[in-house]
Amino acid sequence: MSRATLLHALKHLVTTQRDFVRSTLPWAHALEAPHIHIPEWFLQVALEQPEIAELEGYLFNQGNSVHSLGASFILSALIAKALDEGADVAIASMYDFIDIDCNRCIEVLLLEGIHVVETTEVADGIFLCPVSAVPSSTLRSYLTYVAENTERPPLSMAHLLHEEKRNPGAALFQIREVEPKFYREMPQFPLMADIPPIHDIANVLAILGPTSPLTCKSFSELADGEFLKGFVGFSWGTHREETRVYKNVSVTSNEIKNFVPVIRRYLALSTEMKLRLRVPLHRLNEAVRHGKLEDRALDLGIALESLLLGGDLGKEKITSRLKRRGGLLLAAEKSQIAALEQKFSELYDFRSRAAHDGDVTAKGASREHVETALIEGLSLCAAAIRKIIERGSFPEWNRSKPARRRLRDNKR
Repeated sequence: MSRATLLHALKHLVTTQRDFVRSTLPWAHALEAPHIHIPEWFLQVALEQPEIAELEGYLFNQGNSVHSLGASFILSALIAKALDEGADVAIASMYDFIDIDCNRCIEVLLLEGIHVVETTEVADGIFLCPVSAVPSSTLRSYLTYVAENTERPPLSMAHLLHEEKRNPGAALFQIREVEPKFYREMPQFPLMADIPPIHDIANVLAILGPTSPLTCKSFSELADGEFLKGFVGFSWGTHREETRVYKNVSVTSNEIKNFVPVIRRYLALSTEMKLRLRVPLHRLNEAVRHGKLEDRALDLGIALESLLLGGDLGKEKITSRLKRRGGLLLAAEKSQIAALEQKFSELYDFRSRAAHDGDVTAKGASREHVETALIEGLSLCAAAIRKIIERGSFPEWNRSKPARRRLRDNKR
C-alpha cells in the first residue's frame, strides 16, 4: 500500500472523527496527555505499511531507558500531530522519524545547594543553567502548574516531585543522540566503569564557591520536537547523594521499651557530655544510611575516632588506642577483649583504606566480608555510645593500667 493511501485515511479520520479520536478522560489530570483512540480500521490500514508493521514489537532506546514500542505509540503520535498541524505535516514527520537512525534525548539533573542565573556550557554539550531555562516542555509545564496549583501532580510527572519539598537552584542538562534507535530484543547493558560526565560535574561543582550541590532529582526523556515526545515513557531517579534514607529499620515494641531508660539517661546528661556525643551520633547516623561501603567505612571510622579518642593527641598509634579502648569499654569479661580489639582494628583499617586508596578492598578483603564487618561495626559503635550514655561519663582512658584493670573488674 502506498503512503498516499495512509495519508488519505488519516485525513478522513481527523475530518470525520476528530472529537472521537482525541478525548480527555473525566478523571485525567490537567497535565496528562490526551487519550488517543485508534480505530481498528485505521490500525489495519497503517499496518499495511511495511515500515510501520516492521516496528511492531520493537524496543525503543532512550539511552537511560528502553521501552516497548509497538504501532499504537507511533499511530497515537501521528493522529495527535495531524489534529494539531494537519495530516500532511504529520505523515512527513512520522516518516522522518522512522528514517533517522538516532533518538534525541535530554538528561536533566536538578541541583540543590547551588544557584545560578544564566546558562553556561560547562563541558562539551553539558550546560549549567537555572531550572526554568532547561529546554524541556515537560519540566516547564510542571513548574507552571505547581506555581498555580496545590493539587497533587499527575502520575506521569511524579518523577519531578519527591516525597518532600525540594528547592533546586540550578540544573545540569545535556541533549544526546542515542543509537541504536530500536532494539529487536532487550540488550545486555554492561556495568558503567566510570561515573557519567554530567554526574561528575555535579560532584566537582562543590569546589565552586564552595557550594554543596546535591542532585535532588534526575530524569531523562525525548528532547522537545521529537515525534514521539509525550507518547513513550521516560526515566527518572532520586538524587544520587548517598546519605538519604532508603529503608526503614524495624524495631519491636520491647526494643523501644527497653531503650526508654537510655533516652532518659541521655536527656539528663550535661551539656558538655551531649556536645561530646554529637559527632559520634551524627556520623553513626550517616554511616547507617550509606549504600557505598567506602562512605560507610569513613563515617563509621570518624564516629569511632570521635567517641574513643575524643581530642587525645597522644603519640601512641591511633589504631592501638582505638582498639584497646573499644575492647575495654565493651568487653563483659576479659576473655572477650582480644576479639573485640581485632574487630575495632579491622574497622579502622577499612576506614584507612577508604581514605587513602578509595577502595575498602585495597588490601585484598572481599566486598562481602567488608560489608558484613561494617554492619557489625555499626552495632559495635551504637553499643559503645549506649554504654557511655548509661555510664553518664566517658572512661578516664589515660589512667594507669592497674586503674584500668579495676575499671574492668568493676564492670563485671
